[in-house]
Amino acid sequence: MAAADGEASALRAEVAALQLRVQELERENQRLAKIASSCTCGSKCYGIPEGNDLPDDSRKRTRKGHEKGNVSHCSKRLVALKVMYFGQRFYGFSSEGQAEPTVEVISLYLRSNIKDVGGDGLHERSEIDYVKVLNRILPRDIRVLGWCPVPADFHARFTCLGREYKYLFWKGDLDIVDMQKAASKFIGEHDFRNFCKMDAANIVDSLLDITRTPRKPQYKMAPEVPLILRSCVFDNANFMCSSGMS
Repeated sequence: MAAADGEASALRAEVAALQLRVQELERENQRLAKIASSCTCGSKCYGIPEGNDLPDDSRKRTRKGHEKGNVSHCSKRLVALKVMYFGQRFYGFSSEGQAEPTVEVISLYLRSNIKDVGGDGLHERSEIDYVKVLNRILPRDIRVLGWCPVPADFHARFTCLGREYKYLFWKGDLDIVDMQKAASKFIGEHDFRNFCKMDAANIVDSLLDITRTPRKPQYKMAPEVPLILRSCVFDNANFMCSSGMS
């Protein structure tokens, strides 16, 4: 009987802790929504027509030699998009399954209003409002936060100078003091190869190469589910947002 009471008490404690965590996530979600709604940099991009402001399709004219629906004749430019999404339903970038938003940066070629994207003056004020256009058609759990023009050699992964991550632990009986002491050893410049996942085309060849992998790490990797990418840092990448961010 005492054992059953103890299990019930422990279960109630876990439920209470889970409810507290849900409340924290709801407050964080409200904070992010408030930040998005109060963005004042909408002047950096002109808006695009919506609703009744859209031109009448019956009066549209296709330019000579331009097939309707074919955008091959349009100007294009390489841009980086800063994307926030909740990782539970999406596994294209990484396998986070957390309830907090993850921020990623991707690069791709998009249609542009600028005829000479390689010129000195990019005239960003007349550019398409990519943030607003994309957020109009994306589901609510994916938001484009901003965009910026990037050079042809830009790579969203390898051009990144730094990333900020947040990892969530279930507190339980963890010793926070010891964890802080251990975490402090990672501060600074180190070779972290033995703390990374194997990212090789042939893992067997990589493990057999003792010059690259002198020893096998004897520890179990933590699960990736609670890992959250909070921000990415790039050199000379000034992301522009608009009123369509929220």
